Amino acid sequence: MSPNKGGGLESCNKCGLCYVACPIGRELYLERFTPRGRIQLKRAYENGELVIDPILKDVYSTCLLCGACQEVCPSGVNTKELIMEMRAEISRVTKTEAPLSNLLSNIEEYGNIAGEDNTERSDWVEEEEILIKKESGEFIYFVGCVSSFYPTVQNIPLYLSRIMKRSQIDFIILGSDEYCCGFPLILEGLWDEFNRLKERNLEAISKIKAKNILFSCPSCLTTWRRYYDIDIPLIHHTQLLKELVEDGRIRFKGVELRVIYHDPCDLGREGHIYDAPRYILRSIPGITLLEFERTKALSYCCGGGGNLESTHPELSRRIAENRIDEAIGLGAEIILSACPQCVRTLKSSSIKGKKDIKVMELTEFIYPLIFYP
Repeated sequence: MSPNKGGGLESCNKCGLCYVACPIGRELYLERFTPRGRIQLKRAYENGELVIDPILKDVYSTCLLCGACQEVCPSGVNTKELIMEMRAEISRVTKTEAPLSNLLSNIEEYGNIAGEDNTERSDWVEEEEILIKKESGEFIYFVGCVSSFYPTVQNIPLYLSRIMKRSQIDFIILGSDEYCCGFPLILEGLWDEFNRLKERNLEAISKIKAKNILFSCPSCLTTWRRYYDIDIPLIHHTQLLKELVEDGRIRFKGVELRVIYHDPCDLGREGHIYDAPRYILRSIPGITLLEFERTKALSYCCGGGGNLESTHPELSRRIAENRIDEAIGLGAEIILSACPQCVRTLKSSSIKGKKDIKVMELTEFIYPLIFYP
């Protein structure tokens, strides 16, 4: 039985409020692609009225698993976990097909989503920058697959490591001993495969004496918090950066810019980390911080969640473009976020759509503005 079993299927009163919160439902305009529709289809399947066929598989693979529907549900239906249960059932009774199967096989064979040799996980590291192999440190920095392997966001760990080093923070990265956290496997209900990865990561961590584990990827952080059962503080890098700003260990040069902050689903709705990135941005002289209409707990997904980028790349791009167009309409010059996957998704869609706006990760944005008192 998966840790997600249960979730209030019978509690749905079909009010439809979840439709407004769902980026996919509003994009596809069909009842089956709304949270309410997916709940009713799950009920029909469990009652023996439906079988798993390509149409049903498509219904559940298009869910971003962003959790926005749960924020507005008056009945408290745990829609996200109900859909994860259905995905797990689909994985149990059918064969996973490309392109999702390619992603999952990359994780199984290489230990990362990119399908690259895992020894290349720390290729972003500057030679003189970090002593990778140490036995103790204040932080273990769990970099994550996206920041480790995708060039568009490798500046996140690079700049963060420079900031930590300059601030005299003792930290360690695991390098090739770090494996995918297993988040994409959980989304498909592949618990045996996930547990194998979890044990490898826990083994690597057990060899090092550290006070905290630091994450840049909100999905990695969520996975560790919910499924790793480890008694050590797990924090996101925006929380660390906020602390450095509060303590006066880093300060910022002024810059006149209109920026807008996009809340990542797993950092916000899952991690409840809303204040830290905004605090950092408001500490920069001259910054005008804008907000999306739907923000914080009601924030729309970037389009890169729920393995959607792998299964339905065009739909993922359309969701991202909706977010970008809203930012442009609000007068923002830069979209900022604190998630490598959000940044990668939004930046790719912005470039393909030839949008007149920059997309940056928070660390990447603040790095050239920092000075050290």
